[in-house]
Amino acid sequence: AVVSTQSTGWRRRLEVELEKQAQNPEVNLRNRILSICVAALDRWPHSPQLWDLYISATQSYDAGSVKGVLVRSVRQNPSVKEYYLRAMELCPEERETLYELLEEKQIRLRTLIEEVYMFRDNTPSPLLLPEECQ
Repeated sequence: AVVSTQSTGWRRRLEVELEKQAQNPEVNLRNRILSICVAALDRWPHSPQLWDLYISATQSYDAGSVKGVLVRSVRQNPSVKEYYLRAMELCPEERETLYELLEEKQIRLRTLIEEVYMFRDNTPSPLLLPEECQ
């Protein structure tokens, strides 16, 4: 119960800062919001909820550093498939590397065979070609 009571502290602090930001959008609270997330992650580095908030906040405030945050989230939580998928979505140039990491960690993805063809060799599957091209 102690951890949940302590972990609600960062949630409340974050909520307060986000409310301030919503009430007065001219004031940039970016650094304060991100620092709350970083401080909380130092104490609870394996909290998926916290990583999701931090990734979302970083994406909205500083899209350029999202890649670094995603890498950190995967390092801290190597078995959480959602981080790999989010990284594939936000950093498409890293898809192949991430796919290899998934295979290495033996994490499975469910996907359509057409997507596999497109991803593997970037050649369109015959199933995806319009009828006039076949």
